[in-house]
Amino acid sequence: MEFIGNFSGQIAIAVPIVEIVISVLILVPWTRTIGLWSFLFTMCLFTIYISAVLIWANKLPCLCGGVIETLSWTAHLWLNAVIIVIAVILIRLDKSLNN
Repeated sequence: MEFIGNFSGQIAIAVPIVEIVISVLILVPWTRTIGLWSFLFTMCLFTIYISAVLIWANKLPCLCGGVIETLSWTAHLWLNAVIIVIAVILIRLDKSLNN
């Protein structure tokens, strides 16, 4: 099953752009909350994609590059889950600091 098919080129361009925009949102104090929620949403999307690939793909696509290239797809799923928990904690901390 092909998961991203003809959109792979657009996704390859869009993902780093979205990551940079979210990073800037998190760094700017008055947009931090929007950035944290955007980060959480994006991580959830990535986790859903990885889960779908693990469940339905006949052949797993190539692994990510960079620091996490040595992780298996299952380990990547677990890493995403941990990052999602951290994002939720950060959102709660941000909320308590803003009150």
